[in-house]
Amino acid sequence: MGFVRELNDEDVQVSHAISLGADMKYSPFTRNDTRTNYFKSCFVEAQNGLDPYGDWTKFAVKMAQLNYLSARFSFLVDEQYYRKAYGDEAVDKRLFANLGCGKNWNHPFWTGFDGEVATDPKTGLHHVDFSTGLALEVPDNTFHLVYCSHLLEHFNAHDGKRLVREMLRILKPGGLIRVITPDIMLFLEAYQQNNTFFFDKFLSNHWPQEGEIEQQFLYHFAAPVSSIFKNSDRDPLPSTRVKEMFAQMPVEDALNKIIALCEDFSSPYNPHINWYSADKLCQMLSACGFVDPKESRYCRSDAFVLRDPLVFDTTQSDASVFVEARKPVLDDKSEQDYTTIEKPVS
Repeated sequence: MGFVRELNDEDVQVSHAISLGADMKYSPFTRNDTRTNYFKSCFVEAQNGLDPYGDWTKFAVKMAQLNYLSARFSFLVDEQYYRKAYGDEAVDKRLFANLGCGKNWNHPFWTGFDGEVATDPKTGLHHVDFSTGLALEVPDNTFHLVYCSHLLEHFNAHDGKRLVREMLRILKPGGLIRVITPDIMLFLEAYQQNNTFFFDKFLSNHWPQEGEIEQQFLYHFAAPVSSIFKNSDRDPLPSTRVKEMFAQMPVEDALNKIIALCEDFSSPYNPHINWYSADKLCQMLSACGFVDPKESRYCRSDAFVLRDPLVFDTTQSDASVFVEARKPVLDDKSEQDYTTIEKPVS
């Protein structure tokens, strides 16, 4: 069997039943947990064909199969590998952190932090409002791995750096961080090429798509000034102005000028208000004290346990950028002051 779990007969039957559009009263979907209920709703939408694009139904049914197995097992990489690689204490005490884990997160060896979960020691979940700027109630040098997917783009530059420095603090020396955000270069390329397919169809399963392409582009990194975002106190940035900015300014200057319009925006809907590329993420990690930052790829982490597609790299992987770095290992005479690390980020 190795380090990957085998599927038993029930799993195969359930997966087949799902693909045939089986009765929704079938036992796997009647369990009372949010993760399974979420997958149930996805499957219902797929069966009802709510998306105007015909290929979505087949795609969602396949995802329902995959997500059922994820809900059943919670992980694909076997427990023995975790124990072999990190030791019994790391597994038993959940010394792996997922910041911004989301309400459907569930893993037996990981500790999850998010604003949409209730603190529950049994599940390893901790309610955290990242917008407060308060430190996590975690000692320094606690976790072997820190995973952060699609969280930083919800914060301005200052708060984002503060969050990254907090990740450095809680990570063990030599530990690895994996950060994932939307890849602005993919969105920018699609915008510059007037690729309406990218916005109107390729990402239609993830976000609402309507309006001019400039407004769709803005929605993914500066939502408060996009006409698509309906819960903003900011005036929408006219599409003509967006065109002018990218025609007259260097790309990064235009992007930064736009997100400056979202500074200090606060909303319970927590939209995207920042942009990231591989270069920007690497510079940010380095400025906050990490070493050896580098671009990674989908399910190609340097930490083997993160190469589990059932639970990691699951959010918009086809439009994301993946970056990893490590916390420096200090000699016995050195002590790190995590409150003062801040080098200039260009």
